[in-house]
Parts: sequence; structure tokens; C-alpha cells
Amino acid sequence: MPGSGDNFPLQASYRYNAGGGYTSLSTTDGKYSVNLQNLVTLDGTFYNKANINTSQKGFNVPFARNYLFGNITKDWDYQIAFQEALGSFNILDLWFNYRLNDRFNVRFGRMVTPFLYEYLTIYPGWSPVMTLSPLANIAGRRHEGVMAWGRLFENKIQYQQGVFNAADGTFYDLTDRVDYIGALDVTPFKGSSEILDSLGGGIMLETGLRQYPLNQSGSTIFIIGGGEPNTNFAYFGSTGVPFFNYLPTINANGLQTRVAPHLYWFGRLSILAEYAYQQRHLENTVTGVRGLEQVNGYYVNLSYFLTGERYRADGLSSYTAISPIRPFIPSQHLFGWGAWEIAAQYSQLWLNHGVVADGFADPLVNATQLNQLMVGVNWWMNKYTKLGFDWVNVQTNKAVPLSTNGNPSSQYNIFWARIAMFF
Repeated sequence: MPGSGDNFPLQASYRYNAGGGYTSLSTTDGKYSVNLQNLVTLDGTFYNKANINTSQKGFNVPFARNYLFGNITKDWDYQIAFQEALGSFNILDLWFNYRLNDRFNVRFGRMVTPFLYEYLTIYPGWSPVMTLSPLANIAGRRHEGVMAWGRLFENKIQYQQGVFNAADGTFYDLTDRVDYIGALDVTPFKGSSEILDSLGGGIMLETGLRQYPLNQSGSTIFIIGGGEPNTNFAYFGSTGVPFFNYLPTINANGLQTRVAPHLYWFGRLSILAEYAYQQRHLENTVTGVRGLEQVNGYYVNLSYFLTGERYRADGLSSYTAISPIRPFIPSQHLFGWGAWEIAAQYSQLWLNHGVVADGFADPLVNATQLNQLMVGVNWWMNKYTKLGFDWVNVQTNKAVPLSTNGNPSSQYNIFWARIAMFF
């Protein structure tokens, strides 16, 4: 029978971290804690074309998330996250982490994998432009696996190296093999002057053998996967409008490799640029033709705070939430301007023409290049709430069907508004 000496008190508090506010329960010595953080978003996504072929249109909830995180003893920490995204519900994260010291940690479970700096580090509720660039098509997303990571030389170098399931975003694997995914990031002036402290860059790599049909629409694994499963059967703009689809008979059959260098400088004026390349072997199971897919893409982000706030970078964990210098919180009799930010992103994504010439896709209804421009303004009312307004122009190198009953078009515009709260 447990005695009174087995009980220990928990203290409750409301705190604020790099992502916003959260509720915390912890022991007085901090060796055990459980914290709850929520993200709620509401979008208005309106196109200049009717009946656009995507679920992200009109008023919608692109994602709502609940995070449980904390530590069990000083050596172990954890995170469990759930997400509702456009009607689907799934476990977003489920990982445990053993911390030997700052230089060496081991994390295992389901987590964001270290490929594509944009996907890994820019939290979608708080990023300067409305959402991720089209390069998210070839992001590593979330996998199950194990990863070593750490910070070296007074946090000037950060690394993440691991092995994971080979299918992006699923809860199971499509093969009996695993991928290597790794990242290295350097901030050489970390801890020096405020101007150069957040200047850095690095590179990410993913490679592994893929042998499965690209079209998994009838697969149980993708039904269970809800929200993020991806084999790059199709390629999309940032709001999920497709511009390229493979034929249903195309398989991945061979080595797939992705590489992405990145460069950034965060502050009141922030610049982030990343280039990504994917190469994989494909096969048409009807004709027997084999070929090589090559996907290239890049984006450049620019943002500037008119009211003096600044982003602060931490290598592989960048773009934190903003606490306005003069917040707008009427209930506390605070009627400041909040933080005002202007932002823009230009991005391109293109496939090699061989994927059409080899008979892997219908040349009449597919484009092989997408150009996208996002320009917007953000109003951070306070450190818990952000309003964003973006105008987006999307162009393809060939007219493609944008809806089931509309004429093909090579461009469309979007007016996009979002309110996000992190608490």
C-alpha cells in the first residue's frame, strides 16, 4: 500500500515559450512536468476561379492542434500531439527523448524528420507568409524512427541524424526498408552581436530505396494516415490545387535521394532561402518503361517588422512566435498597435520533361512547372493571436484543369486570410 511519502505535490502555472502560451503542471524541482498547448486556426481562402479542385477553400479550419509535452526525470522528455486538418484527425507527434547532454540526445517515435528546413522549423501558425511553399511536396514530413541530435560548440553547430520509415507521413512503412535523413546547421556568429547572431545556414539529405505504387488511394495505410501521407503521386500548389498527376500505373522502383541547402538571416528584417532537389527511379508497370524523375524547387522568404519586433533564430528551431512591444489586449486595458509585419515569398517547383516524354503522365492535362508569389501583411495583436492577410498568384507552364467543370487555366489568384491563436 503506497504511503503518504509516495505523494508529491504539483504546482500549476501559465507560461509562455517560443511558440506561445501554455498551461503547466510540474513538481517544485522541475523533474516532472506535463504541459498543454493548443493551436487553433481559421482560414478564409477565396479564389478568382470557380469550383477549384481542393478542400482548402472558403472558410475552413486548415489545422487545430493539441500538444502534450514535458519531462519525466531530468533525462527524459516527451511530446504527444493531435491534429484535426480539413476533416481528418490523426496523431501528429508521439516521441520520447533521452538527453545525455546538450551535445547528444536520442529521440524515437513519430516526429518531424530533418528534411526541408522550411517544414522543420517554421511553425505553420506563425510563419511570415500564410503557409509553406510548394517545396512542401517533397518535405520529409513526419515518420516513425530514431534520431540522434545535439548542439555543439556553444550552439554554433546543430545536427540531426536518423533512420526512419521510407513512406512520408504514414504510420507504417510501404516497404521493409528505412531511409537515412539528416541535417546539419551552422550559426557561426551565435552569441556575438545582435545583428549577426541569427545568420546561418546548412544542408539536409534524405535517401533510401523506394519500391511501391505511387497511387495509394485505395490503400488502408493512407486511410489510417489521415492528413499527411504522401508518395508524390501528384504535385500541388500551397493550397492543395494539383498541377501534375502521374498515371495510376506508375511505381517507384529504385533509389530516391533528396538534398536541400538553406540560408537564413533573422531579425527585424528576415531572409530565408532554400533550394531542394529530388531524384527517384520510376517504372510504368504496363509498358515496362523505366525512367528518372528529377524535381527541383526553391523559395525566398522576406519579412520586415514595421513596429520594431524581431525574429530570433536557433539553428534548426527557428521562427518563434512574436511578443509585440505594444500589445493589443483590451481586457487588460492595453490598446497598443500590436506588431505589424509585411512579408513576401517567391517560389518555383518544376519536374524534368522526361516524366511526360516517357509516358508517366498525360501530356494534355499536366504542367511540369509551378511559379508562386505570396505577398501579405500580418498583425500580431498580442503574443497569443495573429491575423494574416495574403494575396497569392499561381502560374503554371501549361494550362491545367482547375475544376471538374471549368476551362483549363495556367494561372489563378487567391485572397487568403487567417486567424491563429496559440494558448
